[in-house]
Amino acid sequence: MSPLLPDFVFLPSNGELYLCTVSSAGVVQTRVLAPGNSDAIYKISTDQKFFAFLDSANKRLAVYELLNAEPWLQRIVPPTNLPRDCIAYDFILHDGQLLVGGRSRSQENIWMLDYTLPAQPARAWTALEVPELVRNNGKSIDLLYVLDRTLVAVDNVIRPKWFVFYQLNKGTLPTPVGLHPIRVMSAFEGIRHGAESNALYALFSAGAGQRGASSYVQLYFKDEIAQSVAAADLSTTRLGGKASVSAADLATAKGSSMVAGDASVIRIPSRSTLRHDRNRTLNWQFFTPMGNDHDDEFGDWKANTDFDVEFLPFVSRVRRRKEIPPDPKVLKLKAARAKRKELLRQLPGASVFAMIFCNDFLLLAMGEQGVWVANTTPVLRDRRIDLSARFRQVGSVQLTKAVGFEKRTDEQGGVFVLGQTSTEAIAHEWLSLEQIVLSAKARAKSQRSAGP
Repeated sequence: MSPLLPDFVFLPSNGELYLCTVSSAGVVQTRVLAPGNSDAIYKISTDQKFFAFLDSANKRLAVYELLNAEPWLQRIVPPTNLPRDCIAYDFILHDGQLLVGGRSRSQENIWMLDYTLPAQPARAWTALEVPELVRNNGKSIDLLYVLDRTLVAVDNVIRPKWFVFYQLNKGTLPTPVGLHPIRVMSAFEGIRHGAESNALYALFSAGAGQRGASSYVQLYFKDEIAQSVAAADLSTTRLGGKASVSAADLATAKGSSMVAGDASVIRIPSRSTLRHDRNRTLNWQFFTPMGNDHDDEFGDWKANTDFDVEFLPFVSRVRRRKEIPPDPKVLKLKAARAKRKELLRQLPGASVFAMIFCNDFLLLAMGEQGVWVANTTPVLRDRRIDLSARFRQVGSVQLTKAVGFEKRTDEQGGVFVLGQTSTEAIAHEWLSLEQIVLSAKARAKSQRSAGP
């Protein structure tokens, strides 16, 4: 953070979202009403000097400079729509570049806007080059991170899925330099949330298949991702522009150092649903109904295809009316989607609204079930992927519904929990690191009697 700027954070107050400052003693002061529509999402730049918001159904972005006194903010890029038929899912501000990930009908999924220009050109957005393995209708970039001088983009929807790496250079267009595989845990799986600590990336995903519906938390070591970046070289190694990749193609990619090995993943087999009630801990893989439905096991079908349209009859040469038989593949896909939605509706638990790291503790905001925490320190210490780490509920949170988190700049002492009070008012609550640690270590009496 700049020494001339206070510690900024976006927090709700009296039903509205405000740009606030936080003193070294933890005192929160509301400064100015946050710009943007009611659906706006806000992010502060990596140098803590700017922020941007995304609103208008994930179509419009604007950039503001943060000031150390009134009026506290100054608009430098007015609200600007993405190109036609483009939807944004995540964005990040770094070194004067606003980088946006999403999807489009034109197979573009990352765009850049230079907010250091004195005036934006007529075509403000520039689409980044998309690696050939990710260039597929329906592909989507849902998460963006910066690792040293590399942009790490998380490719979601349609298997196989990848971490996509772009070389960042101030003032020039980022260029793709490599890929790292993301492990697919089940059919119809979609990545819902992501978080990062100093050493880990965490991905929360959910899917439904033949064995039922499940949710997963995958952990990836940042140093392994960095090794993949160092080993990758898209300028000399290509895979022929295939939209889908077979096992042989993936083996060829690994052999060429374009993909530096499989990702390390935390995955604990699920147990009986009786072990997942509110009085017991949640495993890394746990059952919870997820609402989003944009992942598709069958990559050659568009997400907006309407399978409920009746097939029109036709008249044959002998003038007899016949019904066109439905395509078996269409019927199979329709039945699979219906089964998946029914499984998700029947599962116990609550949706996960947000995920964040506080030091090495991973937090989940789970609506009416409150906040849950898991300690990833054993994972970092032992470098193992078969540890039975578990989530435990944070009992000190007073909000009746937890839906999000906000973290202070360069602050590891805790996080703000966003949610609703008993009167359904939008509010925030400070959750200290001490409370998080105590919750992560707590074991209920029933858990001790039941054993690990």
